[in-house]
Amino acid sequence: MPYTISERRRVFLACRSIFVGPHAQLRKSKKVRELVQNHKKSLQQLLKDISLDKVVDIIKILLDGRIFESEPEARKTFPELYRRSPARDAQRAASANEAARSEAEALEEVASLVEKEPEPRAGLKHEVADLEAEAPEAEAPEGEALDESAPWAEADSGQHANCRCGTLTNGVVTPDPNPLTNDVKSLYPVYFPYKIQHIILTSAQSLLEACCFDFATEWMPSILEEQGWDCPEAIELTQWTKIMSKRCKKIPAHAVDNSSGVPLDELFRSTSSLRHSAVHRLPTNAKSIDRMILSALNLAKTLRDSSRAKKLEVLHFELDDRIRDMELNKNFLENRLEEELEAIREARAELDRRENEAKATMLKEDRENKFLVGSLLEKSAWKLFNAPPDCEPEGSGEVSEVDEGESANETHKDGSRFNSEGETCTEDHVQINS
Repeated sequence: MPYTISERRRVFLACRSIFVGPHAQLRKSKKVRELVQNHKKSLQQLLKDISLDKVVDIIKILLDGRIFESEPEARKTFPELYRRSPARDAQRAASANEAARSEAEALEEVASLVEKEPEPRAGLKHEVADLEAEAPEAEAPEGEALDESAPWAEADSGQHANCRCGTLTNGVVTPDPNPLTNDVKSLYPVYFPYKIQHIILTSAQSLLEACCFDFATEWMPSILEEQGWDCPEAIELTQWTKIMSKRCKKIPAHAVDNSSGVPLDELFRSTSSLRHSAVHRLPTNAKSIDRMILSALNLAKTLRDSSRAKKLEVLHFELDDRIRDMELNKNFLENRLEEELEAIREARAELDRRENEAKATMLKEDRENKFLVGSLLEKSAWKLFNAPPDCEPEGSGEVSEVDEGESANETHKDGSRFNSEGETCTEDHVQINS
């Protein structure tokens, strides 16, 4: 059964993130249907507009054509998804630069507050330094959805939800309009829903804190004993950064994997933006989040925590794939809008032309009618005021008394006129009779 290009393109964009890896190798309709039904919630609108049977059939066609697994095949089948223009690329770059600048300013402000925080004091068991002396923070319980109306979120959301890089509303980050764009706002940079951003960053932060705790347990047990830290949750990531910066030279060289060539203290500092964005609820674009996860991955590898590094690596690749999927969809939406706006401009130009033509036709026909009426009046006026006195105006059908009187008169050959009685009619007489 043939399907329209718009239907196939929509199914491809909606399911591209699902049919990846081994799922892109599926060929049996039964397996495809099961996978679609497993993602029924995320595909709800698609299945509502296009029936389940149709969606499964289209996916089967795309799988047989290797559209999901091969980027060249996807480009060949849907070239409109990959079309770009220099003007739009410049607009996207300007929007991304503005977002990056705003995010950097917000992070710098937070970092300046963190620098003023006291370091952990030795000899005090089970005491953790107040990490937010200036503005106490409270985080949502693990596994629960963010609630901006909750008491623990009020102070933080009030301070950071409307930061210059975006606005947090009902758990979704909406980037602020880019002042550099023209009349249409760019869909770039890419943002994840804020709830997803928070889950990713807080999970990565907890994972790094556990990684640092295990590393300290093996190579720096004395500091754990001094502070009374008996679990990863007892110390926050920024404190690990301060501790490692001072003690990294005392760590045995074989304890770390320095194949990247980046100093250990620098690797720790590179993860600070992850912590600040997570704790201070800073809306962050998707590519910046991916870079934070990559920094966390490099730190885990350096600390030789292979199991946690593997998790971060999988997350990094997953984020990278999802970002490309979102960019592909945004590219299509912007291309489609551009085509629709061009059609609207052409239609508007045609309507303007028709409007001007209608106005010109009205004025032209009015002038023609004016000329016609003028010609008729001119002819009538000439006949009325320039014809001989005894000439009857053209179009007169009545016989006047003068006509009746003149019918009884006779005209002599020399021009004199006689009445029926043979008397000569003078000019005055004629005037009186008339």
